[in-house]
Amino acid sequence: MYEGDPATDPTKAGLLKVSAEKQQLIGVEYGTVELASSSSSFQAVGKVAQDETRVVRIHSKVEGWIEQVHADFTGARVEKGQPLLTIYSPEMLATQQEYLLALQAREILKVSSLKEAGENSDSLIRAASTRLELWDFGRAQIDELQKTKKPQRAITLFAPASGYVIARNAFPGQKVTPDTELYALVDLSRIWVLADVFESDAANVRVGQSAVIGLPYQRGKGLVARVSYIQPQVDPATRTLKVRLESAESRPAVQAGHVRGSPVPAHFAEKSKRARGSGTGRGNTQDRVRGSRQRLPGAAPGGNRRANGRPH
Repeated sequence: MYEGDPATDPTKAGLLKVSAEKQQLIGVEYGTVELASSSSSFQAVGKVAQDETRVVRIHSKVEGWIEQVHADFTGARVEKGQPLLTIYSPEMLATQQEYLLALQAREILKVSSLKEAGENSDSLIRAASTRLELWDFGRAQIDELQKTKKPQRAITLFAPASGYVIARNAFPGQKVTPDTELYALVDLSRIWVLADVFESDAANVRVGQSAVIGLPYQRGKGLVARVSYIQPQVDPATRTLKVRLESAESRPAVQAGHVRGSPVPAHFAEKSKRARGSGTGRGNTQDRVRGSRQRLPGAAPGGNRRANGRPH
């Protein structure tokens, strides 16, 4: 036994001592094994769709009749806080009048010696104000009502979010109830792409994986997307896996209405780690071989060393 001998040193277990002459005879290649990145890609076909989490459906909370329509066509772009329409609601008008009467009663009862009377008037004001707010009559509108002492005959319905009008059911003179869906808005600053990945590539897809969506009307330019959801089962009819990608690089052409267009190609990027060897120079009689990458000078590929055209 010798110090440093692989047979007795557990830290060097698995090492093999080969002399330089034997290395040349058997054509040993050697080097350092290290992890390196490799990449590959595969393609799938998908369709651009709306992000369902960014769709807003707008209803009126009171019953009434539409008087004016400001967002009057499908596809219109609206901003948050922009007026959509005005509604005449007898119920809303009556509540505004109740609020004004409660304010008037409080002013009259200020000179009253009955403390309970003043407290009751304050309760009536709070109740009327709360009812107006629950019906989307904003705080600024309530302040304006308190200042002018004049109720608004028609109330304005404002857009709760920015987006494009994808559905419209609001026309002048139309009667509406809280069940009536007046508008549907969608924010297209982020879109979905629903891709069909072949069963043979299903194992290579993972959440967070990047992909590039090709656009037929912009050759050479694509949308960068990432996988956000993978369906748990393969479609038995098509033998494909449904994969949802999200992209925050929505282009104006997509925003303008190409959300339900023709299928688009999705190029998935796949990255992995693999072992790679690199040559470290010619060995000597004390070399310990861990891997093989580089042949020694004069050694045949996988065979004996040749010199002057004859086997050694």
